[in-house]
Amino acid sequence: MLNELFQNTILIMIYKCAENAWHNLRTYGVYTTSLRASNYLGFDTIRNQLLKKWGFERCSLDTPLFFTKIRPAEVEYMFTGEYIPKEGSRAVGGRARGTWDRHRISFRDQLVFESLEQRFICGLDWEETHMLNKELMTSGQVNWLGKWEKKDNNDLKRKCEKFDEVAENIQRHGYISQADLYKLEGGKKTEYQKRLGNLLVPDELCIAIGRNGEIIRMANAKHRLAIAIVLGINDHIPAIVQLHHSQWGDESATPVEPLSNSHLLVETATDLY
Repeated sequence: MLNELFQNTILIMIYKCAENAWHNLRTYGVYTTSLRASNYLGFDTIRNQLLKKWGFERCSLDTPLFFTKIRPAEVEYMFTGEYIPKEGSRAVGGRARGTWDRHRISFRDQLVFESLEQRFICGLDWEETHMLNKELMTSGQVNWLGKWEKKDNNDLKRKCEKFDEVAENIQRHGYISQADLYKLEGGKKTEYQKRLGNLLVPDELCIAIGRNGEIIRMANAKHRLAIAIVLGINDHIPAIVQLHHSQWGDESATPVEPLSNSHLLVETATDLY
C-alpha cells in the first residue's frame, strides 16, 4: 500500500515537472527556458555563453549604450527577467535578440502606486494610505514596485519618509540630473554614480526599448520615476538606454546620443575582473 502510494507520488511529481517544463517552453521558447534554468541552477558559465550568443554584452564603453530623454509617463513597464544581470559588475546591455522584452509587468500596476496617489494627490497622511496596511504584506514581504522584498512596519515607514523627501525635492526643484546635482552639491563622484558592468555611469533611470518601441524600466531611479509619474511631471528626464531589441527599427522615435567617457559621470571602473 505504502509502496503504491510512493510510486503514485513520484509519478505525480514527474508529471508536474514535465507539465511545467512544457509550459515554459511554450511561453519562453527553448533559448529563454535554457537561460532561465541555467540562472536558477547557478550555472553562470552556461548562462553567460547564452547571453553572449543572443547579443547581450557586459556593459563597457564598447557596448552600444545611449543617453536619451523621455517623459516619465512614457515608461510603461518594469522588466522582470531575473536571468539577465541588470545592475552591478555583471550588468549587460546592447542590442539583443530573444523574448526578453516580453518579460515585464506594468510599472503603474503596483499597490504602492495607489498609496502614492493617496498621499500626494489626495493629501492623506501615510497612516491613512494603504502603504502601512497589512494587506500589502505576504509572509513578511511586500511587492515593492514590482520586486518582492522583506519589509517590516519600520522599513515601510522609512520608505515613506524617503518618498516624502524625493517628492519635496522634485516639487521644489524639478527633476534634476545626477550631473547637475554633482555640479551643485559637490562631494564624491561615486555618490552620483552606479555600476553597470565595466562602467561607472550616472545614477539615472536605466531603460530597455522593446521590439515595438515600448519603454521598459531596467534599473535605478525607481522612487524618482514613481513620484514623477504620480505628480504628473511632463518634462523630459534623463535616462540610459541599456538594452534595445534587435527588431526595434524606429530609432528616430527616441533620439539618443552614445554614452562615452566625455560625460562628467562616466568612467571605467577600476576594479575590473
